[in-house]
Amino acid sequence: MYLGTAAADSDAGYLRFQAAMLRWARQGSAPYTLLYQPIAADDPQRLDLEVTQALRAGPAVVVASTGDSARALALSRGQTQTVFASFLDPVRHGIVPSLQQPGPGITGISLADTLHAKRLELLRDAYPHIRTVGVLADRSWWRDFSEGDHFQAQAAALGLRVQVVLADTEAELEAAMHAPAAREMQGWYVPPTTLSYFAEAAILQHLQRLGRPSMHTTLGEVERGAPLAYVQDTSFVFDAMADLTHRVLRGVDAGSIPVQGPRQFVLAVRPRETPAALRLHPSIVRRADRVY
Repeated sequence: MYLGTAAADSDAGYLRFQAAMLRWARQGSAPYTLLYQPIAADDPQRLDLEVTQALRAGPAVVVASTGDSARALALSRGQTQTVFASFLDPVRHGIVPSLQQPGPGITGISLADTLHAKRLELLRDAYPHIRTVGVLADRSWWRDFSEGDHFQAQAAALGLRVQVVLADTEAELEAAMHAPAAREMQGWYVPPTTLSYFAEAAILQHLQRLGRPSMHTTLGEVERGAPLAYVQDTSFVFDAMADLTHRVLRGVDAGSIPVQGPRQFVLAVRPRETPAALRLHPSIVRRADRVY
């Protein structure tokens, strides 16, 4: 049973997982019936109830496509074999005790983004004059994905001073980016957050207005005008989830399979000659995997 986030015919992730499972079926995988259960991702109480109802159906394997559904499953799955994909850190959020030894009956894919220090390093290499960096995020990211003092220490080790700027709405974003402190930042890091997704266009416009270089986390942001991004390749996820599910259906205990993670990373750049503050260092352009 696949726990998704929308109707089955409009859940793009499920459709990719379904196609990957069909490829395994053609290769002679164990027979199975694939069921789909939409889960209310924005309502924790309802999510817990729907996960419980899914387990009552007695599936041989439950596939959780989000960190929230995986976390709910970890608390109530009993002996049910489980495969998950999670942008939440699965150890920190109690989904598994260890990535190498995830525990009986559970494994999956961790997409927790831990590249923050690497991105700061690349931002510094791309713009050697930078010393102060604004980190534009929402409160959920700062609470759930960052490590606070450790993040600050990583920046200091790179010779950078970071100032975290938090905004949960476009109105808060507007106020923060027009505040005097925003002009004091010599560069910006925009980590992967809900804010960076729904307010991408506004963020790019603010950074262009300020004339400051920035580091991003998706190819799409560079395609739409951002100067620099370091991206973890997640294109493997649904094929990998299908592979894990196939192995479990053939009798392998999920807990004997270490949790997987991204193995490929892409440095994307968009060189500019003017203004001088946005001119990428030539060495970073030579290192780039994609140049726009």
